[in-house]
Amino acid sequence: MDCKEILNLSDYYHEDKLNEIQKMKVDKHLKECKSCKEEYREMENLFKALKTQSEFISPPSDFTEKLMNKINKEEKLKRIKRITTQRWGLSFVAAGLLIMFLNFTTIGDMNILSKNIYNETYKINKTFIRPISKISEIIDSTIDDLSIDEFIK
Repeated sequence: MDCKEILNLSDYYHEDKLNEIQKMKVDKHLKECKSCKEEYREMENLFKALKTQSEFISPPSDFTEKLMNKINKEEKLKRIKRITTQRWGLSFVAAGLLIMFLNFTTIGDMNILSKNIYNETYKINKTFIRPISKISEIIDSTIDDLSIDEFIK
């Protein structure tokens, strides 16, 4: 085993989660390699220090609740983005069908056609574009609300 493999297995070695063969290989390497042995000793010292200090280090009492709320908000935003993308796809299909319809029909009065195109474009704007700008505002305000400072105390 090389040094990189040993360092990757050192956590498992420390927690006694390796099978006997892996454990023997790590033992052998640590006896032969001074740098890995020193690295492992430093890791053990760190674990010991963390273990003795663990009663003094604890997250805020509402940490889990705040974290779960933020995760739920993110999931809702992902769903909104997915729905918005689907609606955009449908609007493009509708626009394509409208263009095909216009290409294959005879046009009698251009004023009526222009008025209908304007009205349909306005409806599409009202139905899709305005909600998307509101979603952008919601996303911006949610991102502004996220702060790492809440977790550091």
